Amino acid sequence: MFSKSRTPATRPAAKVPATPSLISHGLAITGDLYSDGEIQIDGSVTGDIDCQRLVIGEQAVVKGEVVAETVVVRGTIEGRVRGSDVSLSKSARVIGDIMHRSLSMEAGAHLEGQVKRVDDPRALESTAMPKLLQTGKPTRLEAHDGGADRKPDVAAGL
Repeated sequence: MFSKSRTPATRPAAKVPATPSLISHGLAITGDLYSDGEIQIDGSVTGDIDCQRLVIGEQAVVKGEVVAETVVVRGTIEGRVRGSDVSLSKSARVIGDIMHRSLSMEAGAHLEGQVKRVDDPRALESTAMPKLLQTGKPTRLEAHDGGADRKPDVAAGL
């Protein structure tokens, strides 16, 4: 009766919600961001963002593609947005296309771009739409190539 060894039953670990990563007001980041959890931006980010949940604060500015399950926009995004659940508040300003499964917009939200409903916006290839069409502006490479693709000036060779 007491000879059997008893091992404690393994309990599944309680899922504790992770603290969101914060980009505070006044902080500017250049580079891509990736997180398995939530990111809240109140500063500025120049680069692409991929996370589970993204909250863009009223004073925040993001220049790049945003990919998240849930996207809440209160500030500015210049680039394509891909999210299952996208919400634009009245202070939101999005310059770029939105690929979504569910979209809500408050009166006063500013959107310059196309809106397309898709079943799984996160699964789409990033290159499915050229960045020129995402923001209406040339990509960094196109803007800074110094005209390398232009034909040489005939008069310059003489």
